[in-house]
Amino acid sequence: QITVKGLYGDKIFDSYIQKSAAKYNLPAALIKAVIKQESNFNPNAKSNRNCHGLMQIQWPETAKHLGIYRLSALYEPCTNIRAGAKYLRELLDRYDGNLHLTLAAYNYGPNRIDKTPMADQIPEGAKWYSGYIYHHLEKIMQGAVANQSATANRQSPYISQKHIPIVTFTRPYRAAGLYDHLRKRAPDLNIEWYRTGLGRYQVVMHYADKQALQQGKKKLRRLGISVK
Repeated sequence: QITVKGLYGDKIFDSYIQKSAAKYNLPAALIKAVIKQESNFNPNAKSNRNCHGLMQIQWPETAKHLGIYRLSALYEPCTNIRAGAKYLRELLDRYDGNLHLTLAAYNYGPNRIDKTPMADQIPEGAKWYSGYIYHHLEKIMQGAVANQSATANRQSPYISQKHIPIVTFTRPYRAAGLYDHLRKRAPDLNIEWYRTGLGRYQVVMHYADKQALQQGKKKLRRLGISVK
C-alpha cells in the first residue's frame, strides 16, 4: 500500500503524470485535478460503482476499452494514470475540445452526455463535478506560479500545509457554498474545500503556525463558527 502525505499528495506521482500528459497532449494540471477529485491521490481507492485507483477507472467496461484486462492493474499508479489520461484525450477529441463536456462525460459516461446538449440536459452531478475540477485547476496553476516565484509569500493549497477541518459535507455543492460564503465574509482567511474521500467534501482552514491558527479560529468565531 502506498501512503501519500499532504492534502494533494507529495510529488510521488509527478513523473507518471508528466509522462502521460506528454503522451496524450494534455496539461499535467488537468490530470492532477482529476486525480484530486476522483481519489484524493489514494491509489487504493475503490468506489461503490466499481471504479478503481487514482483516476477511478470503471471495471470492466471502461478498463477493457482502454486496454486493461486485469483488475489488479488499476491499482498500479502508472497504469492507472496512463489509462485515465488516454480516456481524457479520447473524450476531449469526442467533444471537440470542450473541457466542460469532457469532464461531465468522464464523470457520467459519454453515453449520457450529448455532444451539443442543452444546459438543462447535463446531469446536475456532472455540472458540479466539472465545476470542482475547474476550481482545483485554478489552484494548481496558482501553485505553479507560486513555486516559480522566489518572492511568493503565500503557500499554494497544492503544497502540503497544516490545516484544520471546519465542516465536512456529503454533497459538493454544500462545501462549495460554505467556501464561497466564507471567502466573501472573510477574504483574508486561508481556506479551501476539497474531496477527502468518496462522498465526503471538507472545508478546511490552512495555517502556517500556532499564531496563525489562533488568529484564524478567532475570525471563524466572529462568523459564528467554532472549531476545535
